[in-house]
Amino acid sequence: NDVADSLIALGLLRLDQSKNEEAERLVREGLAMHRKRLPPHDPSVVKANFALGRVLEERGDYAEAIKVLDETVRLQSAQGNATTDLSDSMNALVMARTLIGNFAIADSLGRDTLAMDRQIYGEIHPRVADDLANLGVIQYDLRHFTEAEKYYRQALSLKQAWYGKEHPDTAICMVGVGQVLVAQHRYDDAADILHEALAIQERIYGKVHPQIAIGLNMLGSLELRRGRLDDAESDFLRMADINRAAYGDKHNLVVVAL
Repeated sequence: NDVADSLIALGLLRLDQSKNEEAERLVREGLAMHRKRLPPHDPSVVKANFALGRVLEERGDYAEAIKVLDETVRLQSAQGNATTDLSDSMNALVMARTLIGNFAIADSLGRDTLAMDRQIYGEIHPRVADDLANLGVIQYDLRHFTEAEKYYRQALSLKQAWYGKEHPDTAICMVGVGQVLVAQHRYDDAADILHEALAIQERIYGKVHPQIAIGLNMLGSLELRRGRLDDAESDFLRMADINRAAYGDKHNLVVVAL
């Protein structure tokens, strides 16, 4: 069990390093070890299953990730208690559902997750901010931009209060606010917050990282709407190069950039 747990932990570390193929190999190996020795509902198997769901989601295999995460949530919910592990799985499932366009399911699940996390963590906590940001994503995709901005700004306020400005989570929320401002044609406000977020992310991650690509996508969209086509082209090309380095040539995020 210790070897299997170590493989899974190493796989999740590789995931954080954007080494997604190696992450999946390590997590699958650890999960297979657990399944040989333990029943399907054992907490070690369930945690390994969740890790696999996270890896599949990051790799862009959303349909398979949803299958794995649905099963994980089902097993965790059988205990009948609100737990941090169940919250983690529901959170990942919200994003996977959102990414394939299941917005109604994602919104309902996201509100359940927010209520659960407020019960577990209290009103002021980064996990509550994550849930608010997820709801912001869903409302943005539904083109409910005023509602999306409300959720994103609530999330940003919590993240900044908890971590300060120079933190990756704060920067991600800033990008979310900037995206919604672009959608509302508030370009000057959007430019200020997006450039500030990108500068924070480059200090944290360096110049080549998937989070930098997300910020560049927002900036490129902004410059496109402003008619600054050279700047937009530069942002999108750099986004494509970063995503290609992280995910390979055929990933959806490379296609989006191109």
